[in-house]
Amino acid sequence: MLCYSDCHNSPVLKQEIPTPAAIVDLDKFERNLQRMAAAMRDAGKALRPHFKAHKCVEITRRQIALGAVGACVATVTEAELLNSAGIGSFLLTSPIADPIKIARAVATGAMAVVDHVQQVNWYGEAAKAAGRTIELLVDIDVGDHRTGARDEAQALEIAEAIERAPNLI
Repeated sequence: MLCYSDCHNSPVLKQEIPTPAAIVDLDKFERNLQRMAAAMRDAGKALRPHFKAHKCVEITRRQIALGAVGACVATVTEAELLNSAGIGSFLLTSPIADPIKIARAVATGAMAVVDHVQQVNWYGEAAKAAGRTIELLVDIDVGDHRTGARDEAQALEIAEAIERAPNLI
């Protein structure tokens, strides 16, 4: 990982580092990465940490090197960043209700969540136009009423629309 002082001939004071900047104790950082990876292996679970927690491609690379199956992203811009950095497996965790952004998401190859049949239609159209197959997951409202299918009937309707779409799985 590149340290700010690596870019200069001499060390700098913490107060001289341009912000925002992540300042990391590398020994603790590596130990925490290894602990999390071991906990997931021991539990038989796959880890897909959220990129928004650190917004650092190098941290994502290290997480994957230790066994993470990819990353989660909250925005299309984050998906594009990871895609351009060669990170190949990520899940867009926020439903998108904009066909232009959906086409951008499809271009990255991201898995995505949907909470409305119209989104499924837009993803299907964008995937077909791009010649890609995109994996979609049905987002379920777990009680915060921000996103997600509001009930079992709506979730089933969305899942059936995904099933019918030739470029979606």
